[in-house]
Amino acid sequence: MNKDKKFLAILLLAVSLLGIILNFIPGQNSKSKSDNPEEKALGGSFGGFSGSKDKILALDLTGVMMDGGGVQSFIGGENSNAVRVRDQLIKAAKEKSIKGVILRINSPGGAVGISQEIYNAIKDFRKTYKKPIIASMGDIAASGGYYAASACDMIFANPGTLTGSIGVVSHFTNFEALYNKFGVKDMTIKAGLYKDIGSSTRPMTAEEKEILQSLVDDTYDQFIEDVYLGRRVNSAEAKKYGQLRAGINRQDIRDLAQGMIYTGKQANQVGLVDKLGGYNEALKDLQKLVRERSKGDIKEDLDIVHSIGGYNSLKEVFSMSSSIKDLLPLLLGQNPLAQKSVNIQTQSMPNLMMIAPEFIYSLK
Repeated sequence: MNKDKKFLAILLLAVSLLGIILNFIPGQNSKSKSDNPEEKALGGSFGGFSGSKDKILALDLTGVMMDGGGVQSFIGGENSNAVRVRDQLIKAAKEKSIKGVILRINSPGGAVGISQEIYNAIKDFRKTYKKPIIASMGDIAASGGYYAASACDMIFANPGTLTGSIGVVSHFTNFEALYNKFGVKDMTIKAGLYKDIGSSTRPMTAEEKEILQSLVDDTYDQFIEDVYLGRRVNSAEAKKYGQLRAGINRQDIRDLAQGMIYTGKQANQVGLVDKLGGYNEALKDLQKLVRERSKGDIKEDLDIVHSIGGYNSLKEVFSMSSSIKDLLPLLLGQNPLAQKSVNIQTQSMPNLMMIAPEFIYSLK
């Protein structure tokens, strides 16, 4: 084996391990990636949160919201960080030094379940632990992204932010004619009358359409109810947010929730957004709200941290470095295609016996 390739592989592993170790070191004194010089980088260390000084937690909800990890790949690309946001909110609620959260949303939406879990984590953060949380919408905060925002004390959006898209959609495609053209025949073995509902190899029956429509309608009703409860305020709070929000009712939400997309300016006019402004404006309001709720105990703006603790488990650590295995064969002069083919075949096997419908519906 070429010595240069061996050396390169060892060097790559060493750099990767060093990067993981550095993530465990508290970063309270390092500069944040944010433009705000007052903000701090990742706070805490592996397995816990270091320091007791009062702080504000800044979280980024980005990408398509799915029930998966948000670990950055070694060679680029990032999975949804929705699970991390949920977990950080749960930790922040119980962490006494965290006095508030600013949630920056840049997401087109995603799966129903994780959207509801983030919504409930925000609601618990506000109602049970009496801590303020403000949403700051970036380029887009639609559907599941708006679902999360609706639970916050206040929603900021830029005038050109794309938001709304409140609704539920389920997509199906029928390839039967294409299969017939090329002589492809479907052979489905099932137990349960509706187990292959949504199959792409045959037309959908009227009864199946009714079942799926009922499923989507029920999810839609849950979405409407949660947005209504999140946007509803009492008369005292209404003075802070404006009369549009004070008088909003379920039918108002349903009228606005026909899948339409709004600009931030339009959403503000119809009561889906509280104030127009960017991240800095939202942060200033949050700092003010934290000071007000402290009843004089907090007199100055708090520092900003982006994480409570480091990585939660060794699982996340190994997830960070898992893609290194994919690079090593190339560096060592091996052909990874044969092994990749085997991996694809073994990974696809469970799909033949899924204990779930053969479709995924999502907020979009």
